[in-house]
Amino acid sequence: AVATPQILGRRVAAALDILGNAPAPWLWLASIGFTVSVVTASAAWRSSIAVCGGRLSLADACARYGAGSLANTVLPFRAGDVLRIALFSRALPTGRRLRTTGGAFAAMAASRALVIGALVVGGAAAGIVPLWPLLVAAAVVAAGFGIGVLARKNRSHTLDAFRALGDDRR
Repeated sequence: AVATPQILGRRVAAALDILGNAPAPWLWLASIGFTVSVVTASAAWRSSIAVCGGRLSLADACARYGAGSLANTVLPFRAGDVLRIALFSRALPTGRRLRTTGGAFAAMAASRALVIGALVVGGAAAGIVPLWPLLVAAAVVAAGFGIGVLARKNRSHTLDAFRALGDDRR
């Protein structure tokens, strides 16, 4: 796309032209922010796998997360998330690795909903966004919290990450 933007159409060429005129400090800041977001998302996956008994280095987690991100770029329906679950499941010692990793993915989705809910509250307080998305985020967080409480009594590998969240008082 960068070498021959005309192949992908006028919009890509126009976007690259605008990007070429953008101030360099803002581009650097955006690049640093993007890198930090990828590393922290990889670290979240690493932590989720660690509470389920798996061991990964941060570099290994970044590589697995990056492969999923690349797949999301070229495949429809967020198929990269499925690839991430498959790749991260290989770091687990249990026989039910895919279930455990799928549960870890669901636990991370619940925590992500909590953060999004906080952002929606801030945006609604500033008058920028409506408050109704908060209800969706609150429902996901409540479901995650409920599953975490129930997972303490259930020994299914699917709920390993939720069990770890339920056992941790923080």
